[in-house]
Amino acid sequence: MLCYYLTSESKYFSAGLWFILIAFIVNIVAIIVISYHTSKNENLGIPKFSGILFLNIPVAFFYVWLAMWLNSYYRITVVNDTSKSIQHVHIMGCEKGETNVLDPGESETFWIKISSDCRGIISYKDDHNNYHSDIIVGYLTNGMGQVDEYHISGKNNPRY
Repeated sequence: MLCYYLTSESKYFSAGLWFILIAFIVNIVAIIVISYHTSKNENLGIPKFSGILFLNIPVAFFYVWLAMWLNSYYRITVVNDTSKSIQHVHIMGCEKGETNVLDPGESETFWIKISSDCRGIISYKDDHNNYHSDIIVGYLTNGMGQVDEYHISGKNNPRY
């Protein structure tokens, strides 16, 4: 899930879900097999291996918690790919983020907490003190975390 959130490649999301499912099935089968063998042979006792399998439970809970936490944030990287500085960059939506100056070639990443339904808007002033505003994401809601880039030049920006 972390790789998906950092790269936005859906293959990581699918791989993470399949891993959770397969690991859960393998762990349950292993616990059942170990329990069956220890019940048949009273001299064995409970092997250390079953304790290690039970340690996977808190790891799985942590993984699910991390996935839910990451999906509650919208990460936007604002890239100034123009030849002029921009000032007073504000990201508005579910939560606000801002930076004073973004020089040419610089970028700034904002982590916006998605607390309710909202949309993302960017506003800034260019080198001639003209005010610009644009919608960076048309709709966000709980559990809809994603990663985007917004280019000041307009290159590759989605239109809403």
